[in-house]
Amino acid sequence: MEPIFHQDLNGNGTIGLPTTIIESFGSTSLAEVGTNFYFYDSSQSGPSFKFGGTPFVAGEFGAWTLIGAEQVTGGYDVAMKVAGADQYTVWNTDSNGNYVSAFFVTVSGSSTALESFEPIFQQDLNGDGTIGPPTTVIESSGLTSLTEVGNNFYLYNSSHSGPEFIFGNAPFVAGELGAWTPIGAEKVAGGYDVALKVTGADQYTVWNTDNNGIYVSSLFGTVSGNSQSMESFETVFHQDFNGDGTIGVVTTVIETAGSTTLEEVGNNFDFLSGGSIPTLKVDGTPFVVDGRGGWTPIGGRGNYNPRQRYL
Repeated sequence: MEPIFHQDLNGNGTIGLPTTIIESFGSTSLAEVGTNFYFYDSSQSGPSFKFGGTPFVAGEFGAWTLIGAEQVTGGYDVAMKVAGADQYTVWNTDSNGNYVSAFFVTVSGSSTALESFEPIFQQDLNGDGTIGPPTTVIESSGLTSLTEVGNNFYLYNSSHSGPEFIFGNAPFVAGELGAWTPIGAEKVAGGYDVALKVTGADQYTVWNTDNNGIYVSSLFGTVSGNSQSMESFETVFHQDFNGDGTIGVVTTVIETAGSTTLEEVGNNFDFLSGGSIPTLKVDGTPFVVDGRGGWTPIGGRGNYNPRQRYL
């Protein structure tokens, strides 16, 4: 009634309801008028925010308060926060400001769900210095860039588009499998290969996905960085995962004295002779130095008896 009387009846320094513009970053200004909230356009007109058919008032849900609003197709999106706590949510209203639904339940400020709404509100809602989910390119050595967006991972091509990495019918998120984290990705026939590593440990594996980024299978179990299984995939990812200075399996020529060249390829030993490259095996499995009491191959030659080799 103060504007009618042209007086500041209650002595608060304002004639009429005190109006506070909470934010005006986009095309909509969120204004608190008295204890109610309005969605104003550039001409300072717009609906009040209503919940349950009545105007939403400050303190109605305890410490929950409005921090942002923006007009969208069919209505408004409204961001809310618990004062003094790391708790957020986003609601949707119709064009008259009536609550319709919540996009998600209470989340933290670092939630990708919340951060993905920041560009809509044109605000850094969680105060991390970035509008939108923080984006980190983990690697882009080949045709595919492995990119962490918020807590999720994407397999991007050169035009910065591509599927999200999915595991167990849901987006794979950082920390989901403890210290395991993706370190490389590359497009292959039928999908993608994804390399993972245990942070701070010499443990690796490689998974395969379909073209939609959905996990299909593990190509092998947990191995060390110098495993021939892991090293053989370095050429696929165009990366030196184990830091040995070589992309791919390390090959060392042990001797070339005769017609046969003995090479150590990774942890295995191959004989190069006349276009044939057999691998030295014991009991049907490749011979490796570890577990053989220090015995190591020092020479090899072709022989009519395929089992005859020299140590």
